[in-house]
Amino acid sequence: MQQEAVLATEGPVLVLAGAGSGKTRVLTERIAHLIAGNGVSPHHILAFTFTNKAAQEMRERLDRSIPGTSGALWVGTFHKTGVWILRRHGSLIGIPAAFSIYDAADSLAAVKSILAHHGLEGAVLKSVHALRETISRWKSDLISPELAHERASDNMDKKIVLVYEEYEKALRRAKALDFDDLISRVVELFSAHPGVRDEYARRFRYVLVDEFQDTNPIQMMMIDALSSHTRNLFVVGDDDQSIYGWRGAKVEHILNFQTLYPGTKVIRLEQNYRSTKTILAAANELISCNRGRTGKNLWTDGPAGEKVKLLVSADEENDAPPGGRSAFPGIFAPRHRDSVPDQRTIALPRRGVQAGRHAVPDHRFRAVL
Repeated sequence: MQQEAVLATEGPVLVLAGAGSGKTRVLTERIAHLIAGNGVSPHHILAFTFTNKAAQEMRERLDRSIPGTSGALWVGTFHKTGVWILRRHGSLIGIPAAFSIYDAADSLAAVKSILAHHGLEGAVLKSVHALRETISRWKSDLISPELAHERASDNMDKKIVLVYEEYEKALRRAKALDFDDLISRVVELFSAHPGVRDEYARRFRYVLVDEFQDTNPIQMMMIDALSSHTRNLFVVGDDDQSIYGWRGAKVEHILNFQTLYPGTKVIRLEQNYRSTKTILAAANELISCNRGRTGKNLWTDGPAGEKVKLLVSADEENDAPPGGRSAFPGIFAPRHRDSVPDQRTIALPRRGVQAGRHAVPDHRFRAVL
């Protein structure tokens, strides 16, 4: 199936990649095939990742496969791509080319200053972080301060909208954009100036997206615009790993992909290269209870592995024996400063801390293999 995904170069392609199925390899091998096998210039390829680390890893893999390739290839996050586009064409919608970028700390500081200036500290029933998150969600859903004001249903909502309005004014005075603007303003640019959209869409004949299940509406609009010329859109994701609905991600982008892009080729990567048969059987059984999923069944050629052991506790206070030591110190306790959780461990949180859109039982369960 990995080979099928690599060779499927034309038209819309949806790759449903289960955990440990080698999706990063598929993405990099597909780009290498486009360049070395199909003669596509790296200049015509755009690959979206969700972290700079993932982008760097992809570049390094490509350079090992085809030395010197990554320099001409555009691989990066949505935000980095947005900066690149807005530096060149943002002036068309009133954005100075030398705009500064507010990071999370800058944004929080601006909100705190607005609350203090308007005497709203304690008058808004949200923490500063929650208030900033509300503004971020509005931006991700393309809800302007004007539209938010129209939808305000009471005085509390109106106070929150006031903070939003003042926050936007503060950004303009500072000639700055925040992280949400780096995507939403690109969508605004493409809408106001279709010629600019077409310029980029003609350049990027092949668009690839990693972690597609984590995309939010404005990211989806950006993807759609940039792939509008050829519709050679290749997305890799796993609806069963959609856990960022709280920050605006829409798993519906995977579930409705075939409707949005008629003629989509769907490829399932179900062979797992990391886990044992036992852990995959447990995972498949648990995940089968999820609603609204495309469906897949992970399997492996590997060994059966150890049986599942179950630790059940009523709450986080009783999650470990007295003294705070883990019931399974060899697995849960970090071995050294840079250690990562053991690959054989599944942690399922309580219902009060739901795993994205999927509810889990009342008690905290930890299956240890």
